[in-house]
Amino acid sequence: HGSVVVKPLHGNGGKAIFRIDEQGTNLSALSEVFDQTWPEPHMVQPFLPEVSEGDKRIVLVDGEFAGAINRKPGEGEFRSNLAQGGYAEAAGLTAREEEICAAMGPELKRRGLVFVGIDVIGGKWLTEINVTSPTGIVAVDRFNGTDTAGLIWDATADSVAFVFEVELSGDVPKVTGRMIGPKGEVLRSHEVDPKDLGY
Repeated sequence: HGSVVVKPLHGNGGKAIFRIDEQGTNLSALSEVFDQTWPEPHMVQPFLPEVSEGDKRIVLVDGEFAGAINRKPGEGEFRSNLAQGGYAEAAGLTAREEEICAAMGPELKRRGLVFVGIDVIGGKWLTEINVTSPTGIVAVDRFNGTDTAGLIWDATADSVAFVFEVELSGDVPKVTGRMIGPKGEVLRSHEVDPKDLGY
């Protein structure tokens, strides 16, 4: 494989990402660090030298391309995350990136993933699919004059409903909030503090 990149599976913002050279220098020590101080699964990917030319963040809203930025590493870094000193440039899509978006879009929509950021290196290597809190829309909107947050809001408003179920037993009602998907499926469910609803 050559050099590899090790990163926590549930990490964000480029934190705790290491590059290990071909000889595996410090691999055992870094494995200990991951296992003891960042106790979560981690993944290993080939290091792609093309990252020096940028790591493209492509934003998809409701399965459709909404914009992209090319994030380039800062001085002395291989990580291109903006939170780690990387910087953003305006970017369009290569033909291969358009194919990736077209292949992923319908499945993302089917799964109810309204706001997704995918990362592509070298115009062809899909390296990450970010679904919990993808960043980059501020830069996308700055370069393109778009309103990605508005697209997300519109897509969410069109595809989900919020329902509160109140159970009156005793002095304090039990309130459960549910997010209902377009087919009537419960996407999320959690208890709500009655005070938040004015009880």
